[in-house]
Amino acid sequence: MAMSDNVFHVIVQPDASPFSTTVAEIVSTGNPNTVGS
Repeated sequence: MAMSDNVFHVIVQPDASPFSTTVAEIVSTGNPNTVGS
């Protein structure tokens, strides 16, 4: 799982978009509530 998460972050890094970062957090935790964090 850590591998998949790492790959996703690598893909999001070049974008450097706050929205993409939030999406990565949601996918990482699998919980939409992370947005409020």
